[in-house]
Amino acid sequence: MRRLPLALVLPILALPGPGRAQQPDRDGGKLVVRQGGQVVGQEEFSIERVSGGLNLIVTASYPPADTNRVIASFGARRITVRLASDGTEVAREYPGGARTLVVAEHALSLYVVAGGLAPGPVTVRGQSGAGTSGTLEGGGREPLPGRVDTQARRMTLHAGSELVELWYDDAGRLLRIAIPGKDLTAERAQP
Repeated sequence: MRRLPLALVLPILALPGPGRAQQPDRDGGKLVVRQGGQVVGQEEFSIERVSGGLNLIVTASYPPADTNRVIASFGARRITVRLASDGTEVAREYPGGARTLVVAEHALSLYVVAGGLAPGPVTVRGQSGAGTSGTLEGGGREPLPGRVDTQARRMTLHAGSELVELWYDDAGRLLRIAIPGKDLTAERAQP
């Protein structure tokens, strides 16, 4: 398998507003990531609501690279992201905000927190901290691709030239991610 070339919009969201009520206090799962129909990686995640924000841990494995670990803390004023890979750790801080997204590579599970946002404008910040304008659209229910008997809330993120499709269940849990421009999907594994 080849290393996944991701220059994708992978958000971390600070959610101090009313959208937070749509998400569970705790969630965890595994995403199976495919490109061109072939499995290229997997990610395990856990998210927990804590006093003043959210904590998210993602363990991502994209062979042949080592496992990457992302630890993110979301507060009303600040978002802190730690990425540990190949024996090194990098920490970054970003300004918080109700509609701020921070992008990273090899951590699609970070979309788990987007289930609590309503459609509308967002600010997308790259790892360098530079911001770009984006839009989160949709929120209507549709059959989940590949599972026509399962209805899910579908949202679309437009940021720059990137289009990301997101599906969430009624509890706000992430079920599927699709990035058509890269022929990439990530689906939550059934327990």
